Amino acid sequence: MKIRTRNSLPMATRMFTDREEPRASFWKKYESIKNELPKTDNIYVLSYYGIGGIGKSRLLKKLTDEMTERITKPRYVYFDFNIYQESRSVLTVLANKLIEEYKFSFPLFEIGCYLYAKKVGEKVDSLEVKQLTEKSPILNLIMSVMGNIPVVGIAAQVLQVADHGVALIRTHLKQHSRTLAQIEYMEADELYNHLPYLFAEDMTNNLQSANEPLVIFLDTYERIVNELSSLGEPLKCDEWIRGENGLIQNIPGVLWVIAGREKLKWERFDSEWSSALEQHILGSLSSDDSDTFLSSAGIGDKTLREQLYNLTKGTPVYLDLCVDQFIRTIEKGQVPDISAFGNNTFDLIERFARYMDSSQKDLVYMLSCVKNWSDGIIFDIAPKILPNFSLSSYEKAKDFSFIIKSADDVYNIHQTVGEVLLSNCPQILKERTGDTLINHFGERLKSQGPLSHEYALSLGYIVDGALLRYSPRDKLCEFYKTQISDNFMRLLQAGRSDEAKTVFDKIYPVAEHNKSDLFYAVMLRDKSKLLHALGEYKASFSAAEEALALYTALLGENHQDTLLATSTLSDAVVSLGNKDCYEKALELDRQVYNKCREFLGEDHPDTLTAMNKLGFSLGKTGDYVAAYITKRELLKKRRAVSGENHYETIKAMQNFATGLSDFGLYEEALAQRKEILKKSRSVLGEDHRFTLTAYARLGSEYFKLKRYDEALSIYTEAIEKYRTLLGEHHPSTLI
Repeated sequence: MKIRTRNSLPMATRMFTDREEPRASFWKKYESIKNELPKTDNIYVLSYYGIGGIGKSRLLKKLTDEMTERITKPRYVYFDFNIYQESRSVLTVLANKLIEEYKFSFPLFEIGCYLYAKKVGEKVDSLEVKQLTEKSPILNLIMSVMGNIPVVGIAAQVLQVADHGVALIRTHLKQHSRTLAQIEYMEADELYNHLPYLFAEDMTNNLQSANEPLVIFLDTYERIVNELSSLGEPLKCDEWIRGENGLIQNIPGVLWVIAGREKLKWERFDSEWSSALEQHILGSLSSDDSDTFLSSAGIGDKTLREQLYNLTKGTPVYLDLCVDQFIRTIEKGQVPDISAFGNNTFDLIERFARYMDSSQKDLVYMLSCVKNWSDGIIFDIAPKILPNFSLSSYEKAKDFSFIIKSADDVYNIHQTVGEVLLSNCPQILKERTGDTLINHFGERLKSQGPLSHEYALSLGYIVDGALLRYSPRDKLCEFYKTQISDNFMRLLQAGRSDEAKTVFDKIYPVAEHNKSDLFYAVMLRDKSKLLHALGEYKASFSAAEEALALYTALLGENHQDTLLATSTLSDAVVSLGNKDCYEKALELDRQVYNKCREFLGEDHPDTLTAMNKLGFSLGKTGDYVAAYITKRELLKKRRAVSGENHYETIKAMQNFATGLSDFGLYEEALAQRKEILKKSRSVLGEDHRFTLTAYARLGSEYFKLKRYDEALSIYTEAIEKYRTLLGEHHPSTLI
């Protein structure tokens, strides 16, 4: 709940609209574009950036309100990157909004999306494709005349059918007949990267006779470009928006307004952005603006208003807290002075919570522990944590200014506020919340497969629960090893590397606090596997090497965990991909296998895993006889120990098939590969990482047998699956 109306206190507007300079810059740019319409080749981008809670989203909302007030027929569309970050999804949402609001049409983009869906194997009757064809006039028309639309030859058919369609679409498509002819022969990845350009061509056509600028507001831009990311090249993640063949550079006469936490670095990639890109840091409110806001909220004492400005430095979210605190003090019959607010923003937040009643206080403390939630999650877990949980109190709490709701109905707490609340949360409440998260999402995890988004979500909540519940590092380490690590590996094996990274990033910083203990060694080993799955092989090798050195120092070279770390280093070495690396990996794998047999026994799972890797390395170094014998014996043991349809047995079958192939026994290997793919699809799922490998290996056997048509068919299917699951530039996709 924000400000109550008791005691005749006025309601604060909470809009922080007195940002005269950024608002003036918007309208100056808007008028400049309007004066150039309808003929203009210029590009206009306004960027507002600043820390979280500074009022960026509120500024954008104010600008849309002002457009509605000032302009008879304003044209604007708003998109928040909290919803989607993937380009096709973002463009589809923008297109749908523009179609609905302003009757725009996007025939090129819609045809491109349809062709892409066909090329990557999305079914024609799938929900996404059906929605596309039903909403698109041109696709709907073609479907009604032709039925299913082929990929090759679509250009001629589209133009033929378009002759009977809407004049605007007909003219537009004929102007781009060459583009249509090109995109039907593009590879899926080429076409995907070309979708922003197709969207831009359609937009340019829609804007030809415009006499009022179109404004496109893009909020939470940091979800696209996160400079703090340690993986990949985060500054290039928005190339589809600002690149030469991207969105903005190919649509003249649009005012793009971008809000995010960081200043845009586009000039690094193209110096010409200096003339098109205008950036404003959105700092705290000025003392005058802050005074106006506090006064409108009923704080009549000018001295107190000045003191509150000095306390908050004009940051909107903290000014909001001051108003809430002021109201609560009044309602308690007390005369508010600065001592009621504390000496700094941390103190302000703590005192704000202290003035709540016990049920509200426990509720916001619990929410700070959960961090991100939906209503459904709170309804499930809150009664188990708070015996007096009240739905009405929860609904009021959601109105606090520091609780932020995203477009997909997920809530979170402003970072600094959440950190202070969590640091002041009673330990018993932390532990109860932690236990509940672990138990509730542990049960959900049992019914979910690693290919589902819910699996990663549940695992993330379990990690959050563990961080609340286990403060001694040794207990947290043990919980991670027994309850988290295996599930983390299942995500990697299923090809869900990005989601696995999100889970990993929650707990890794805690391990980094002490780089000399076992917890850090455990996390380093899993970090190596994560980096390996992401295709960052050199970094994976470095992490594995550091992990093994730490394991050896802490546990000795013959400990079971040290042997597992040695095996992880072997994986990393192999991925570096040269003959010397294969020889080094063989040396490591033989060492691990011999020690596992000695200390764990012939049939221990770790021994069998080591045997599997030894057979692989023997084959890589050209010792095919020893590799064949090892792989054959392993398959026999796996069938006896794990059963015919176990993941490890299927892996052993794959390695044995490689042994057969190495000897030139291609027909026998082909029969094995077919059985492996069948089992993998049935046991692991169509999109499991191992199933992708099974497709590729089957194609390889057809190729060796010179059955090229069958090889091409399998390879084509495999590469589209790799692109979809791992991305166009992942090393496994390229291989």
